[in-house]
Amino acid sequence: MKAKADGSEGQTLVDGLNDPRTIVQDEEMFLYWVDVATSSVGRIRTDGSMEEELFNHNVFTGVHSFVLDSFTYYWSRPADKDIIDVDRHNPNLIGTLSVKDAVTMEGLYYFKSDQPIARK
Repeated sequence: MKAKADGSEGQTLVDGLNDPRTIVQDEEMFLYWVDVATSSVGRIRTDGSMEEELFNHNVFTGVHSFVLDSFTYYWSRPADKDIIDVDRHNPNLIGTLSVKDAVTMEGLYYFKSDQPIARK
């Protein structure tokens, strides 16, 4: 839903989400979300146009946080103690970073970068 700061003029942008998590916006005015019930990532423009499903894969089950920058999508799965990244321009480039303590994954924050991740 979008609305003015005072709550007036509310408008639903997306219907039918089952268990959406972490809504983020990119520089192109797209809103992104992870629906953990359907193991999918979707996006829509802030004007309500161009809704699409980007990914549908069980890797999105149990997602807690989701962030992005110009180059990469990132999300955390505390149950597996993983932070996963996918290249926005080549979704076949996937990386996983395991952490020792899932408590440290309560939130996933990212400072925007002007450089893509260096992959080996």
